Amino acid sequence: TEIYTLSLHDALPISRTGHADEAIPEFQREVRADPASPYAWADLGEALASALELRSADYCMRSAVAAGPNSPAILMRAANVLLSAGNNQGAMSYLSRVLRDPTVKQYFPAVFLTYNRMGVPIEDVLAHDFPASSGAGEAILRYSIQAQRVPDAEAVWHWMAAHNLQNDALAA
Repeated sequence: TEIYTLSLHDALPISRTGHADEAIPEFQREVRADPASPYAWADLGEALASALELRSADYCMRSAVAAGPNSPAILMRAANVLLSAGNNQGAMSYLSRVLRDPTVKQYFPAVFLTYNRMGVPIEDVLAHDFPASSGAGEAILRYSIQAQRVPDAEAVWHWMAAHNLQNDALAA
């Protein structure tokens, strides 16, 4: 019998290909070695979610967010785990936290793609803690237009009008 230990480098791809149970021990070692690392917690949480250990995965993702509360990468990863567990409301809460930070606009398209994957109607997205800021509003309007989602763009435009976020540059 051959005994071997996965390296963290090997564990990441294995955890994403349906063999998470093989990677979980390595991620547990990673958490023990650096319990303050949000990435260690997120790696373990994603592997546990892949293994359908959803309660443990949720605990790990909450630990990841507690360790990295302002990290858009961690918030996105936590949202994806919640989404895979069917917790759309929890996922939307994490996604709205990303949208509240105008310094991470590069993550906004990924947030909007996640909303689309969730199949959440635009009206529900806007009603669920969507930040009433011009940055987030303009970003989702542009995204809707580029994706040729005319009804979504119209809904966003009306939402922006209701929040006094429209401007002449957007109308052009």
